[in-house]
Amino acid sequence: MHKNAIPRKNIKEMAQFANLPYCSMKINNVGQFVNEPDVIAATLIKKVSTYLPIENREIIVYFRGKELSLNEWKQREVNWAVFQSPSKNSLVDKVWYEHVQKMINEGGLFKKIATYVSLARRLMLAQGTQKYKQILKVKFTGHGIGGAYALLAGCLYELEALNDNLSDTFGDQTEIYTFGQPRIGNKDFAILVNEKCSIIRVTHTNDYVPQFPVAKEGEQYVHSNVEHWIASRECDCPNPDDYEPIYRCEVFGDPGENPNCNSGQLYKEAESNLAHKGSYLGITIGDCKTGMEGMQRYINTRSILKTGKK
Repeated sequence: MHKNAIPRKNIKEMAQFANLPYCSMKINNVGQFVNEPDVIAATLIKKVSTYLPIENREIIVYFRGKELSLNEWKQREVNWAVFQSPSKNSLVDKVWYEHVQKMINEGGLFKKIATYVSLARRLMLAQGTQKYKQILKVKFTGHGIGGAYALLAGCLYELEALNDNLSDTFGDQTEIYTFGQPRIGNKDFAILVNEKCSIIRVTHTNDYVPQFPVAKEGEQYVHSNVEHWIASRECDCPNPDDYEPIYRCEVFGDPGENPNCNSGQLYKEAESNLAHKGSYLGITIGDCKTGMEGMQRYINTRSILKTGKK
């Protein structure tokens, strides 16, 4: 376990997007102040949205998942499905996987992302060939079960991108950021994620959700090898690296979880919901005020970069 190398601002920005679906009353407001020349935003399908800041050359797809109580997590039955990959041994949670497949096949998720990729490339080309040659990223993010959707959809998208030569259909890079994400699949799926999927899995202090589901017998749920753990603690210290340090927790060899990080923390049942929606570098999941204020600053910054206005 050592200090994290991922820039704090990257994690904080993606936490803002993971928080957005919880603020459904505010999403239209996002559309209003995103209406800048360098930004296009649109709802794809229910609970899934994209956000495209052209200046930053990235398309962001964010998900919201169903919230479960601690008792519901404890009682949840294991039901596996085979993940779409070269290995037939990669098993994932059937309910979550079928939901993501429905988003892709019936909701046209990837086709709609492709539309935004094409639009981004046209706008980048219009700004000059140098910008067109720069990398266009497609990022997936979500909190809790929304993080499970983000990982499943992001991995499927990244695998399709690797197998497709139509560069204008996919982004140049895929990144997946999940926050408080539960376990999703078995050991073989975790190996696939380690090798093929560009995930940054963020956990928080003693959040209990990443410690579930737990199979009572047979095939077990396993996380991929790397975790980025925000070890929040109370202290009178001005440096955020001191009171909210981020550690890179890694397991070498077989997939698993570092017991010095989230999986080794004891959660308190009375505080379980609070811990799950805990602060991710100042972004409290479900707190629309701080989340939306942060989002507006994020967008305003890119508007300034685009127009040069002060």
